[in-house]
Amino acid sequence: MNMKFEPRQPIAYEGMTVVELCYIPVDSIVGLNVARTEDADVKKIQAFSKLIKNGGYEPYYYEPPVVIKKDEDSYELKNGYHRLRGHIESDQDKMWVAIVKFDTRTNADRYASIANMGEDDETTFIKSPRTDKDVIKICTKVMQDENIEPTLDNVIEELKKLKATGRTNFKNGKIQKAVLKGFNVKVETITSYPEKSAMKLYREIQPEVATTVFQSTYYNAREAHVRAIRNSYYRWVETSNDITIVASVNHESSSNGINKVRKQFASKMKKEIDFMCAFVDDYRSGDFKFNPINFIPQSETEVGNKEVLVENV
Repeated sequence: MNMKFEPRQPIAYEGMTVVELCYIPVDSIVGLNVARTEDADVKKIQAFSKLIKNGGYEPYYYEPPVVIKKDEDSYELKNGYHRLRGHIESDQDKMWVAIVKFDTRTNADRYASIANMGEDDETTFIKSPRTDKDVIKICTKVMQDENIEPTLDNVIEELKKLKATGRTNFKNGKIQKAVLKGFNVKVETITSYPEKSAMKLYREIQPEVATTVFQSTYYNAREAHVRAIRNSYYRWVETSNDITIVASVNHESSSNGINKVRKQFASKMKKEIDFMCAFVDDYRSGDFKFNPINFIPQSETEVGNKEVLVENV
């Protein structure tokens, strides 16, 4: 049986259009490395060169190097620098690539960074995951090229576009500070507190408050306000004392960001309490009722018998 194998597409990106997957002459490719702070990994280049010479490199299987067409005879490389160097070192005439178009030069530069964000084993075989320094470099370049004002909020917005907000040094603010430092902008220090440290600080400031509940939160946290309400109620049942919620904001790098989360947390708490009160009133009055819960069949016997397990609330 003949099976047609479809070549893998490059990583998709908004603003990028794939024009063609094909072989192009190696000497027609300009090998820029705009998204890196350091030159290519020599050992990885040598490994590629050896793999290609031995016929072990399967270009259809991996994400192809990405190029944009400069003119009739040349292409600019946006991703795949190690493989280009490996092809050059192994004296190859052609390389399998994805020819693409970008809607803006800035998005082309962003893509050069985003295409190297992966850290799984398969990805790292063909590329080196970007470093914090790489992210800082491309973020700075884009902001300079686009004349974006170097404020903390603008840096955070650009790092979101670069899909860099999951990095540890974004969460603790180091990447943002490094970018702003390059623009000679000073950033205030924001401290995040674990519960024990937060409560110690609070007791130093407000020693007379008797009964407290601690809750950490962050921007768009889904359940923090619900936990705060529940834990406050449980604490009140135990003590019969008025409860003070002591809250700490995480994953923010500016006073504006912290205050935004504080207001969001308080607003969510109020809405949740209003909802709970309305629910209890309607439930106790009998206006709102739960039918028995119907669990769908999942075990082999249940599925075979088409059984639905019913439990009363």
